[in-house]
Amino acid sequence: MVPEKLFDGNPLYKVGSKPDVAELKRRLPLFWQPYHQKLVEELQLIKEQFGYAILLDAHSIRSEVPMLFEGTLSDLNLGSNAGTSADPGLISASFKALSKNTRYSTVLDGRFRGGYITRNYGQPHNNIHALQLEMAQSVYMYEETALYDQALAAEVSVVLREFTSTLLHWSPS
Repeated sequence: MVPEKLFDGNPLYKVGSKPDVAELKRRLPLFWQPYHQKLVEELQLIKEQFGYAILLDAHSIRSEVPMLFEGTLSDLNLGSNAGTSADPGLISASFKALSKNTRYSTVLDGRFRGGYITRNYGQPHNNIHALQLEMAQSVYMYEETALYDQALAAEVSVVLREFTSTLLHWSPS
């Protein structure tokens, strides 16, 4: 819940400043619990209004993180917890939208199958659908310098707009 290292393996905290058990216990009700309580409340409001809710947990990460995985990450990684966190039709339509542009490599339930949020909140049997999108930073920036590239970002934005449009226009059968 509280990482101690960055993805490059370097420590997150200075020597002697890593939070102890008491500090970790103090943070739970201040940060973690309110965040998740708000997610539950918002999902319930959306479900009450529309009859179902879709949660998209989106992140970006370096395309190479030896601490987490070998090799190079696909550009667009869709996670559905092996098809259990969302309706199969939503998963299929979402992945199709991400895969349309062959410039980007895509994978479904590869290295990123869905983290805690996707696994915990994805309850298609209860009309709450959750997907995780993990995007390699190389599709919108120069990773070695951490500089954002407007032209790269504009290209992937087209794909992301179609993907989010698919989410917005999908509804359960």
